[in-house]
Amino acid sequence: MYFTQTGGYVLPYALSDSAMTAALVDGRPGRTFINDLTAFVAPYCVRDVLAGPGTPQPLLKELTTLGWPERTVGDVRIFHVPRAVRSAATAQRNAASVHS
Repeated sequence: MYFTQTGGYVLPYALSDSAMTAALVDGRPGRTFINDLTAFVAPYCVRDVLAGPGTPQPLLKELTTLGWPERTVGDVRIFHVPRAVRSAATAQRNAASVHS
């Protein structure tokens, strides 16, 4: 799933009411943020999470805590979702489709 964003937030409607979406938009991660974010990005094969200027410090701190590979381009920090996270989600999807 790919999103092109020029400003603001671009989300599929199905995700607009999720608690994770609220934490990302509000910049207030809860105490289970790390596990929740990993579970949130994996099924959608998200490869990168971007943190631009103005990202709230609590959210930025949690993203850094993930320990995911990170790089900076200009003033944007890019957190790369590890292949293991994406692979685990693919394996779960495949197992679910075999049992359905």
